[in-house]
Amino acid sequence: MQRILCIAFLILWIVFCSVSYSQPAPIASPIFHDNSLQAASFAKKSNALRYQQTLQKNSQYPVRVIRKNIRGKIFYRVMIGPMPSKLIRGNMSAKVFSSQKGLPSPISKKIVLEPVQKPLPFRQTSSPKRALVVLPGKSKWATFARDNEYTLLLGGTYIPNTIKGETLQLLPYELGSYADTFTQQSDSGGFSWGLGLGHRFYLNPASKMNNLFDSFAINAQFFQLISANQTGHVVQFGLPEFENYTYSLGISNYRFMADGDLDFHPIHNVVGFIEGGIGGASTTLSYGSASIAPVLNPGLALPKQTNWSFAYQAGAGFKVQALSQLELSLRYLYANMGTANSSIYGSTDTLAMPLKADMSTHNILFGLAYKGDYVEK
Repeated sequence: MQRILCIAFLILWIVFCSVSYSQPAPIASPIFHDNSLQAASFAKKSNALRYQQTLQKNSQYPVRVIRKNIRGKIFYRVMIGPMPSKLIRGNMSAKVFSSQKGLPSPISKKIVLEPVQKPLPFRQTSSPKRALVVLPGKSKWATFARDNEYTLLLGGTYIPNTIKGETLQLLPYELGSYADTFTQQSDSGGFSWGLGLGHRFYLNPASKMNNLFDSFAINAQFFQLISANQTGHVVQFGLPEFENYTYSLGISNYRFMADGDLDFHPIHNVVGFIEGGIGGASTTLSYGSASIAPVLNPGLALPKQTNWSFAYQAGAGFKVQALSQLELSLRYLYANMGTANSSIYGSTDTLAMPLKADMSTHNILFGLAYKGDYVEK
């Protein structure tokens, strides 16, 4: 049921973002030649991106934003092109740079000619710092700007009862229908944190996907669940009158993930996104029980046991740009890390089979991301 609710939440979030965003008019595939024009320059990246999107609707040539460091100050230039030199020498500026209602005011609208060393071939880069390009009749899955992203995530994790339906099979007698059962079991919560290193690609305006999505990123992530404890009572032989012990199940976990996310277009400076990933997880379990008076027998203690398993995750959330290169986020992330087994060798007894813990978690995470732009020289 929980997984169905998670999937339904993601579907509703996609529908909301697609309805809230008005799709731009389609444009012709760009044709690349030798030169680029600077349309404007901004101190804020968000203003440059808004200006870029408006210009792109009326241009058959790519419009991109590049970051420049001028005497220690960062500026974001809105560039059109490459395009034929004859258009630059002609009178096209009046058509391209006419004032647009609602656009931010640029620092500069000076037209600057930027030569390119040679025509850019299909889906190749003239340097690692230049955007990918698209030629007529070719694939439109190209990008025109890129960022490095470094993310810190902090938050809480909710873990449903991991050993629900399990029994404690103790050798030699408490087996099968006489095995110990659990009751009054609890869920648990814990503190989680994570780190991410990613590379973001902003979609080419010629791409049909740009009608809904603004960018996508590929990330390497690390998460750690510090510690969590689940408790309950042990019923010997499965008989209610023998509810003789309490137990505590200790859980800790970390995972390494390859993750991808898709950003929708901004709505009032708020960016919605969805994400998903796969990877590997390490889960450590420990178990201990204590007798309930008047029972005097010692409890069972199982040492820590570590398991590696396949993991996957999916989630959605919001992002808000705090500063030019800092971004705040809030996300829900569902993570499934398979099944983890306990040890079978206890302090007083040996188990016929290990306890199997279902490691599914629900996470609410606050994020702080630093965006390190490529600088085009």
